[in-house]
Amino acid sequence: TVTITFTASEAIRTSPTCDMEFGAGADATNAESIANPSGNQWTCAVITTDSEAEAAVVFSLGFTDTAGLAGVAVTATTDGTSVTHDDTVPTLTNIVEATTGSGDANDGDTVSLTITGSEAIQQPVCTFSSGGVGMANSPSYSGSGTGWTSSITVADADTAGAVTFSCAFEDSAGNAGVADTTPNSGAVTVDNTHPTLGTVGIVDAGTGNANDGDDITLTFTATETIGTPTCTIKDGGGATMDNSVTVTNTGGNVWTCVVETNNADAD
Repeated sequence: TVTITFTASEAIRTSPTCDMEFGAGADATNAESIANPSGNQWTCAVITTDSEAEAAVVFSLGFTDTAGLAGVAVTATTDGTSVTHDDTVPTLTNIVEATTGSGDANDGDTVSLTITGSEAIQQPVCTFSSGGVGMANSPSYSGSGTGWTSSITVADADTAGAVTFSCAFEDSAGNAGVADTTPNSGAVTVDNTHPTLGTVGIVDAGTGNANDGDDITLTFTATETIGTPTCTIKDGGGATMDNSVTVTNTGGNVWTCVVETNNADAD
């Protein structure tokens, strides 16, 4: 309902005339209703329809006093208020899902949605789930107009699995778009399962104890796929052995770390 409220300088005849248009020459579909709430205060209201043009609402108020003297028709507000009819439902034209961490997201990483609207929208409201369960933390928002970002920090309690979302939104006129649940690009998976090493063994390539030139090999199997591990192997004196360690993935989740014994290594 679009309402014009106006106050006459003196008593006027019932009823003043009121014509509202959606853009010049586009009459309102429904008839305007006139009311006199009290004294010299009047209202003119019309209910909009989908068929109304998307434009500023213009109007003309005609009136006469009780003596029949006509006032000058009023076609503008005195307080600067205005109404524009906007019946276009907004959409989200692009959503990019990403995480600040490397690989899968885990405790402390941030999952973000970069959102682009088809027109200026109000702050969207997004809900996040991982592995089909709502995530523990609340999202934050930044942006304005057609560009917004919604971010959430992964908690250690969040369920492992794909991050899904639903973003509700409205344009500046209050037209609600259909909640969007699909990214145009990017995907994030939460993995809060910390890897462990199962079987770990260490051997010497020589006979007896290791001495200068012998290879010492550490072999271990991870419980899941891991990145290249870092192995530090120390001599009998507690110092890192003089030669560098060679790290190899021998297949699946099995790895080896090999260092060649140097004569300077402490017994």
